Amino acid sequence: MQGLIHELQVHQIELEMQNEELRRAQNELEEARDRYSDLYDFAPAGHLTLDGKNVIREANLTAAALLGMDRVRLLRLSFSRFISRGDQDVFHLFRKRLDEMQTRQDRELKMVRADGFEFYASLAGIAAHNPEEAPVYRIALSDITERKRAEMELRESQERLALAIHSANVGLWDWDLRTNQVQYSREWKSQLGYEDHELSNDFSEWESRVHPEDLERAKATVSGYIANPYPNFNNEFRMRHRDGSYRWILAQASLLYDERGKPTRMIGSHIDITERKRAEDALRESEERFSTAFFMNPAPQSILSLKTGQVLEVNDASCQLFGYSREELIGIDPGALDLWNDPGEELAALEELQTTGRLLAREVTVRRKSGEVRTILFTAEQTAWKGEPCLITTSLDITKRKQAEEALRRGGQVLRLFVEHSPAAIAMFDRDMKYIVASRRYLIDYDLGEQNVVGRSHYDVFPEIPERWKEIHRRCLAGAMERAEEDPFPRADGRLDWVRWEIRPWYEANNEIGGVILFSEVITERKRARDEIRLHRDRLADLSRQLVEAHEIEQRAIGRELHDQIGQMLTALKLTIEVAMQMPPEQALQKAMQGKQIMDELINRVSRLSLELRPPMLDDLGLVPALLWHINRFQEQTQIEVDFKHSGVEGRRFASEIETTAYRVVQESLTNVARHARATRAGIEVRVDADGMNIQIEDDGAGFDPQAALDLNRGLGGMRERVHLVGGSFQIESQIGKGTRKIIRLPL
Repeated sequence: MQGLIHELQVHQIELEMQNEELRRAQNELEEARDRYSDLYDFAPAGHLTLDGKNVIREANLTAAALLGMDRVRLLRLSFSRFISRGDQDVFHLFRKRLDEMQTRQDRELKMVRADGFEFYASLAGIAAHNPEEAPVYRIALSDITERKRAEMELRESQERLALAIHSANVGLWDWDLRTNQVQYSREWKSQLGYEDHELSNDFSEWESRVHPEDLERAKATVSGYIANPYPNFNNEFRMRHRDGSYRWILAQASLLYDERGKPTRMIGSHIDITERKRAEDALRESEERFSTAFFMNPAPQSILSLKTGQVLEVNDASCQLFGYSREELIGIDPGALDLWNDPGEELAALEELQTTGRLLAREVTVRRKSGEVRTILFTAEQTAWKGEPCLITTSLDITKRKQAEEALRRGGQVLRLFVEHSPAAIAMFDRDMKYIVASRRYLIDYDLGEQNVVGRSHYDVFPEIPERWKEIHRRCLAGAMERAEEDPFPRADGRLDWVRWEIRPWYEANNEIGGVILFSEVITERKRARDEIRLHRDRLADLSRQLVEAHEIEQRAIGRELHDQIGQMLTALKLTIEVAMQMPPEQALQKAMQGKQIMDELINRVSRLSLELRPPMLDDLGLVPALLWHINRFQEQTQIEVDFKHSGVEGRRFASEIETTAYRVVQESLTNVARHARATRAGIEVRVDADGMNIQIEDDGAGFDPQAALDLNRGLGGMRERVHLVGGSFQIESQIGKGTRKIIRLPL
């Protein structure tokens, strides 16, 4: 009886070992679930689930970080509390659209973190309706603050550019010599009394308004300059004002050339010099009227003696300009005052005076009495005053205009530098879709290297651009703004890129569309990673289902074995012991012998069941002994010959998950050979080298289609997933009628 109790205790220990194996399988299942949770928690975008009252029911770690709150505290809070007060209506409309459209909706709005910090966010959401449950809303949240800041800075730069042009108070024009089209600024048109929209951008607008007496001379001056350019182009002529009067205009210009050195554009300014011309006319008419005009002239003027070089007269404006009193200037040689800021300008002006006898609107810098440097348009003309040959000078202070021009130039440079050095892929185009500027990020993202794309057509740089994008460009050039979060871009070399883009028009100072600006981002790798995550998530879910089903099948088999066989035998043993206890000693001994036979059979059945679950020798002795035991048992049960070879494995132990994976793969493979292959022979080779463990399993059976089998056979799919979970590779080679070979590589 004591021996029987001992055997029952041994049986209890074996059952506890089986329970431990079941717990280990449950832990593996929980680890798989944890890996799925990690993929969700550390996704690059925030993910939230809201109920019908906007209460947050689920959130990943990324969403908690974006909202600045611990995830546990975040749950059960209203999502509306994180929406900026000014954008509550925007979010309400977003929610309403989710319910109405039943499709994905996107919105941009301003949000507030838990610490009060405001940021711009992009929301992408969809309503998930279940007839048996209340609807919930899946929300993807991304921080777009940097992108919005870049957009605002670009808009502010454009506004500063327009303000600088307006502040210059000079009419600007840009003449395309190839098309005869001229871009006139708002100030150019206002000089003649017109609103911006009342004049077209045609050369005839200028030509038809020049005084008939001045037209041929003015055109000849322009033609001569284009044919033989020279510094400081100036052209004076009269133009008809809207009220019928004529205004004297001083035109100054420069030429722009193409890559062959041919002039293509002429860019310049118009200055209304009507008042100055009237003053000059008055001086010529009479000395008295000259004197009146001289002193009353708002333009700074002075009269110098050609004989002595001394100052004969100055007007108040000249005194104000240079900061000297009239008494300080009369009778002095201007050279003694060191008025010229640049000696080179002084020498050039003197040489022109000696050569031509005059200076006309020459731009120079002068120094006031206080030391302040001013920029002036300096004009000097020989005349007679009080019977003495003299030189009358006019100094038009253009310091503010030059500052405005410099600000305009800096604004353009800042805009260009901003685009070129922006970390985003940005490109600006004119109305012909020719590049004005492109950022370095844009050149890198689209494999353009260091090539200069400025002036080239977008469609020449990318001939593979689809027609639907060209239509989008045309709509944006007409004033539309369009965008896409994910758009395929088939490239000329055959690969497929995915891009995220936004196109909007940009405006000239006259409020006309000058072209479009493209913000884009190549998201091919991001999309591929997202698709791979989705694929791995689906495969992980499928594997989890398979594991659960396998555990259920295994538990049912154990349950049947315990109930049908072991349970019955234990019941028989119990009855035998109870009967023996009531019998005389001689008969009780015979019953005890029957009980011992039942106990022996019971021990054998429990041992077989334990070995089928997991042979203890795998943990105690290692991989090779466990495989040898299983292969020998397989050969005895199936009569299928197995050739087992191994190298580099003897006497070595490996990580538990590697040994378990190798054993289970061999076990499942031999099971498939016995069930499906109709094979007469199988071969197994286990080889360990410096790079890992290599397992090759082959048979001479019927063969099959590997891809179809992986899709349909859960055993094969489970083997592959088990190998992938430990970082290994799994390959099947098989043909109908030619057997099967599995090649497995496990990292060590």
